[in-house]
Amino acid sequence: MAVPGYMLVVGHSIDPPKMVAYGAALPPIYKKFNGYYLGIGGPGRGVELLEGAWFDHSMVLARFPTSDDPPKFWTSPEYVKAKELRIGAGIFNVFVMGGTGKKPPKGQPSFLISIYRAFDAEKLASIRAAIAEKATQRGIDILADAKFADMRKLEGDLRDFDIEI
Repeated sequence: MAVPGYMLVVGHSIDPPKMVAYGAALPPIYKKFNGYYLGIGGPGRGVELLEGAWFDHSMVLARFPTSDDPPKFWTSPEYVKAKELRIGAGIFNVFVMGGTGKKPPKGQPSFLISIYRAFDAEKLASIRAAIAEKATQRGIDILADAKFADMRKLEGDLRDFDIEI
């Protein structure tokens, strides 16, 4: 069974009309690559900041059948053309990571997305193990858990961040 791929976009939009046109062009491209949105929003639009600095960024979380599919989507002629619609519309950081193989919840799920920089990997490992155990005890699945070195960065300048979904 193929491991799903996830594409996470963290962006700051400054031109809403351009973003509306860009967003309208995407559904058929996602469909072509069997991708779909798991979550999309920003502060006051379904995203709640629990800790850290946020700067009014929006987020998109998309799932694809395999981790090879998001880069194919990203480099497809259809997406390259659609991406032109958002030139100058904001700043975006786009990452691709492999999933754990767990299925996302159906209905109106909630996702906790942690984006962090590990300064003390050894200390963080024990904290992450405790969090993973609590999640398992509560029936919560970790969909993706990627270190920066294991992700493919498609756009942006965020460096050395690990991501857990």
